[in-house]
Amino acid sequence: MVIGTRRPGGARLPAPAAPATGLLVAGLLASGCEGSQGSRLSSLQEGGPFPFVRCLAQAAGSARRWSLGSLHFTLRDRVLRIEGVPVPSRLAVYSGPAFGDRGLEQGLRAVRSARPDLALQVGGPGDTPELAERVLALAAQGEFPTLVLAGARDRWDGFARAARTLGPQARARLVDISSLRAIRLGRHTLVPVAGAVAGRYALHDEACGASARDLAAITARLGFPEPKERRWLLAWQAPSGAGRFAVAATERGLNAGSSALASLSAAIGARGGLFAWPHHQVGRPAAGAGEQRPDPGQAASDLRVVVPRIAGASMVRDDGTRLAPGFLVLRLDSEGLAIESVLRSDASQTRI
Repeated sequence: MVIGTRRPGGARLPAPAAPATGLLVAGLLASGCEGSQGSRLSSLQEGGPFPFVRCLAQAAGSARRWSLGSLHFTLRDRVLRIEGVPVPSRLAVYSGPAFGDRGLEQGLRAVRSARPDLALQVGGPGDTPELAERVLALAAQGEFPTLVLAGARDRWDGFARAARTLGPQARARLVDISSLRAIRLGRHTLVPVAGAVAGRYALHDEACGASARDLAAITARLGFPEPKERRWLLAWQAPSGAGRFAVAATERGLNAGSSALASLSAAIGARGGLFAWPHHQVGRPAAGAGEQRPDPGQAASDLRVVVPRIAGASMVRDDGTRLAPGFLVLRLDSEGLAIESVLRSDASQTRI
């Protein structure tokens, strides 16, 4: 069962008249389409009960290579390959602050203090341009790259708008992965899906979503993984799934995950994944096809978890417990993904 919400009134927002500039500054800002912003928006818009913009269908930039410190990047045909990431590697993963920014600076300072090899922001840089600019500016202060995926409430052009306000060094640390089909880290492949399927949960008609043809294109492009390859779905919305500990399910059996994303995961062999919604089991990992909760530090080849917001209000699970804003520190190794710690925005560790 999937529940959709909408801004009261549901009116379409007017397309901005100013031309947008797709940038790839210092090699890392992967974004942009040709033509005016209005014409691009028209070509990407999808109608239906919940109109949205097909962010996965945006142009992903021309093929190129670049470096950032010891990391080397290759972008080609919507696939980003990152070489030089240590094995095992440490990932800091969180979603944006959504409706509020209370504790934002403190939270992203804690992410920097964790010194990850790579950070992943799974949607939600901000519901307003001003908040998105602030979130990305703070995220770019780390000495590591941050991969940013658009969520269901994020404007289709939000990343490019915010990036134009940043300096060259800040832009060099951010990677917009919203229009990519794969990020390869050694034998691991992250498969990003921007927004929510069919535009559900979007606040306005210019928010990111994924259509059935977008998901079909991912399946056709990736196929099934190689024998030694491990794939992970990276999406704002979690897929539906069986198992008593399924990340999108309540303890009463209600599943707010996406059946379309579940089908995509099966079709491309992405058994595990990282998500930002729903919060039913936020911070609580599932493995073993949803039947197990791995212990902290225990790697799993099919680990799935909904990550916390970096700032704002606490997240309420379906059993009434709360998880304070913060982020997960994950270990990515040959066995899979493991949660090393769940940190609050004040950098203190909390139990899951």
